[in-house]
Amino acid sequence: MTCDLCELKTITKLHYEDDTVIVIDCMDCEVPMIVYKKHTMSISQEDEEMMTRILTKIAPPEAYIDKVQRAIPNHLHWHARNKHFDAYDDEHFNAYGDDDWGNP
Repeated sequence: MTCDLCELKTITKLHYEDDTVIVIDCMDCEVPMIVYKKHTMSISQEDEEMMTRILTKIAPPEAYIDKVQRAIPNHLHWHARNKHFDAYDDEHFNAYGDDDWGNP
């Protein structure tokens, strides 16, 4: 089985990296995404809190943490989404208006 998040062949903008996680811009959504380096969907409460802290520091204040696994459902990763994100609206999936966070 091949996992794009395990391999991370293409790294966009690198925001942060340590032994447990990496934060890069998502290639599809162009927003910060934190990826748990181990291929799993089950992490400790401590690691979940650590991931939340790291992504919150990197994301703009108006962002929220989207913990829903969409395109890669079996490798834990979260996105810092803007308030206008709609996974079912193609216009906002890859484009956020005048700036990256939907502000006119």
